Amino acid sequence: MARQSKYPTPPAQVTVAPEAPVPVPVRKERRPPPVPVKKEKKPCIAITLSLLPGSLTVRDIACHVRKPEKTVRLWLNKGLLVGWKDPSGDWHVRKSSYEHFIAQRRNTYYRELTKQAALLK
Repeated sequence: MARQSKYPTPPAQVTVAPEAPVPVPVRKERRPPPVPVKKEKKPCIAITLSLLPGSLTVRDIACHVRKPEKTVRLWLNKGLLVGWKDPSGDWHVRKSSYEHFIAQRRNTYYRELTKQAALLK
């Protein structure tokens, strides 16, 4: 008696079906993202307060104190700098109000310097 194997015997001839050509996916060209176009701002020049009109804009003040316009708007929203909005939404500040604001900041700055100098002695 022939001994049976637990594994099936392979057929004598194995026929392999011809492989169908596999389609190659076509890659699309990747384009770089568009570069946002920034609006050109007028250059900030040194400004003398006496040459400015009676009402100052956020840009005028930002140029004078060499801070971003966003900071000046923050001062206006917090009430540190007194001004008003016109119907188009632009802020305006009286020159006298701005001068008062600058004087307050200057005094506060010098007070802090003297306190720090006293602590160092």
